[in-house]
Amino acid sequence: MIMKKILLFILSTVVFAGVHASQYTYLTFVSGNDTTLMSVSGLEMRIQDDELLIYNDLVDDVRLPITQLSKMYFSDEKGEGGDVDMQTNSTVYITYNEGSAVVSVAENISEYVTVSVSGSKVVVSQSDEVSDETCGEISYFLSGATTDGSFSLFADFRTTIVLDNIDLNNESGPALNFQNEKCTVLSVKSETENYLSDGTDGDWNGCIVSVGSLELKGKGVLNLCGNTAHGILSNESCEQKNCTVNVLSAVQDGINCSQYFLMESGELNIKGFSDDGIQVSVKDGGATDDTGNFIQTGGDITIYMSGATGDGVSLAGVMSRVGGTLTIIEDTRLKPVGVDFEKPLKCYTLLGVLVGEYDSLKEVPSGLLSGVYVVTQGSNAVKIIR
Repeated sequence: MIMKKILLFILSTVVFAGVHASQYTYLTFVSGNDTTLMSVSGLEMRIQDDELLIYNDLVDDVRLPITQLSKMYFSDEKGEGGDVDMQTNSTVYITYNEGSAVVSVAENISEYVTVSVSGSKVVVSQSDEVSDETCGEISYFLSGATTDGSFSLFADFRTTIVLDNIDLNNESGPALNFQNEKCTVLSVKSETENYLSDGTDGDWNGCIVSVGSLELKGKGVLNLCGNTAHGILSNESCEQKNCTVNVLSAVQDGINCSQYFLMESGELNIKGFSDDGIQVSVKDGGATDDTGNFIQTGGDITIYMSGATGDGVSLAGVMSRVGGTLTIIEDTRLKPVGVDFEKPLKCYTLLGVLVGEYDSLKEVPSGLLSGVYVVTQGSNAVKIIR
């Protein structure tokens, strides 16, 4: 409790020192043997339980145990005790420039990261020695543009990938491929708009593929197209918070995940898919108690069903909604005239007055009273009579 009171006082001091702090680049936190630098741009902090939660315009949800926090100070590229610049912040920067990619690895994690670059396709392998006791969580910042590039990550520890105005298309596989059975956080940087797509001849089933749980966060916009199969494919859970995600098209599902889908906040728009907007399956080989579920506590989801043969939301489990909005816009395109449909067909005036029900279009009288009538099947208009 004493530590919390001291920290609250420090946080208040930081807030009221905003004008003075603006001349600095970073706020540095020392926790045990670890040093964490956070950009002061858009910096926010709060206490939750026994942890200090830190957010800024680049990354959210950095968590530091209060009991281990020993020092906190503003700095430029050179802080107290010598250099504390970007070489000590456990970060990898990948910048794409059409047919090439430049990768910069912070010095303190160079022994834990192996990078392979072929043109603009980047493959990163993290050592299984990465842990809280070594270098802690590693973050990857992606920026730039290329028409045939990708980012693949092989890891066994929680990671964060930050999208910073990236425009990434991969003709032969997923734009982002996370081979990490632990949690992968995909953070969309504030005030950025990002584009991802895969090719029609891809050898995977998603524009974004994650073998572990996937968390979509940040305050920017992510646009993506799934030209091989799904827009987003997660073999475990998929969560969204704060960011805006637009699935512009998908050959199969907009989002396909196992375990559960959780919408906390933000905006999700899915269109141009042929099967389901969101499909949640039971995790293969796992327990079925808490899998296949759709959970919404906030945010806005809009699913456009035009041309789709499946459902807006397809579940193996149950749906739980306690907040937010879920809007599914059905297909209202006109069907070809002269085709028989399952009954009943209904004929309405433009004022919505039902004038008859029929087994097929052939039975709808062509000599109705003068006016305009709409024949429907379910929620679809199938013929207009003038």
